[in-house]
Amino acid sequence: PDDFCLPAVRSASLERLRLDKFRLNHDQFIKLCRCSPNLRSLKVELDRLPDDVQFSSAFPSISSLQLVVSHLTEGTLNLLR
Repeated sequence: PDDFCLPAVRSASLERLRLDKFRLNHDQFIKLCRCSPNLRSLKVELDRLPDDVQFSSAFPSISSLQLVVSHLTEGTLNLLR
């Protein structure tokens, strides 16, 4: 399923999130992280990330990250760097 409703506003209180039944694309993943600046723990499934997608250091608060990635791409490696 990919009908997860992303937050419309920033949430300073959200610290832990586990999305077991949703697969996010790279735009949804970036928006989720931007809307959750204090996110410390995240478990999420990511769809294929484009090779040219770049991630800034926009996730400094995350100390626990569990990713399920459908396809290993250069974009996935960019996320992990």
